[in-house]
Amino acid sequence: MSLRPLYFIFTVILLALTVGVFAHVFNYFHTGADNFNKYDVVVLQLENHKPQVNWLVDDLNIEGEMNKYTRKEIEESYIDAWGILNLSYKHKKDLGLAENWSDKKVEQFNELIARKDTIEREDLCHNLKLHFVSLDRQVVSFSDYDVQIKTIFKSEDQSVETLDTSDYQIVMTLNDGKWRVNKLIRH
Repeated sequence: MSLRPLYFIFTVILLALTVGVFAHVFNYFHTGADNFNKYDVVVLQLENHKPQVNWLVDDLNIEGEMNKYTRKEIEESYIDAWGILNLSYKHKKDLGLAENWSDKKVEQFNELIARKDTIEREDLCHNLKLHFVSLDRQVVSFSDYDVQIKTIFKSEDQSVETLDTSDYQIVMTLNDGKWRVNKLIRH
């Protein structure tokens, strides 16, 4: 009895397994490179988003109560909303705007994101002054003075960098345990 047919079958099986393993490895690295998980991008890059934040003296006639913990939550949510907006502009993709901004603002931002030009933004400084806290601590209103935003507009043939300083009036609401920016009015 000849062992040649067994060697042939064994070689074909070994070759098929080797090709299969290489195909799986290639597929793994290929899909990993193309997979764009927006939440991984947001979490990694928001860790580097650390603008300077100063709380100015609150208005004197605030009826609701504001403790340090709630103030810190509002500050973090507000700064994260700016960071997600900046990342969405940079990647030309909505990276969670609806979780942090009102529907009307998301529509406005998505129109800018859809533009052909690339926009890279970085907010550098925020000076917050509290004006209103609802009695149930679900709504807050504050101003953000002298917000410094460095913006780089890039098109195919040129790049323009600007530094803008503006004031904003903000209203945030607490929905399902998450603070969202409902109004952002530039002055």
